[in-house]
Amino acid sequence: MNPVQFEWQSAEAACILSSMIEDRLQKIEEQIGAATNVPAETKAELLSLLASLRSEIAALPSAQEDEARSIDTFAEASAHEATRSAKKPGCSKPP
Repeated sequence: MNPVQFEWQSAEAACILSSMIEDRLQKIEEQIGAATNVPAETKAELLSLLASLRSEIAALPSAQEDEARSIDTFAEASAHEATRSAKKPGCSKPP
């Protein structure tokens, strides 16, 4: 594989990953908005945190794709726990 082809594939992979992460963040945002068991104040806080996360991920260099993917996965799990109707004690509380 020549260096130009590698750069193009890396750029394409970064673009695809960025799109996947943005799609997931959008789904998380929709999940928070649709949660009927979460108070409006909590929803506003979660959406604000999600906006901050989106900015932080966008600022990561493409060399840190694994870190961005990991952050995205943890955000999805956190949103799931925060919006579940049947909560497990301590799952959505910070340590």
